[in-house]
Amino acid sequence: MSASKLCRSWLCAEVCKACGDECEKHGAHMQHCQECADACRRCEEACRQPMAA
Repeated sequence: MSASKLCRSWLCAEVCKACGDECEKHGAHMQHCQECADACRRCEEACRQPMAA
């Protein structure tokens, strides 16, 4: 994997993690926040997969 693609994958994963962390703070009280947190966690995982290869 090129350094550029690795950097994009890392940045994507960090942004999605931050999104998930923030949405999770409200997820117990608001359903739409839990759904957002779940989507962000899936995104984070998808972004990390290329880095694991």
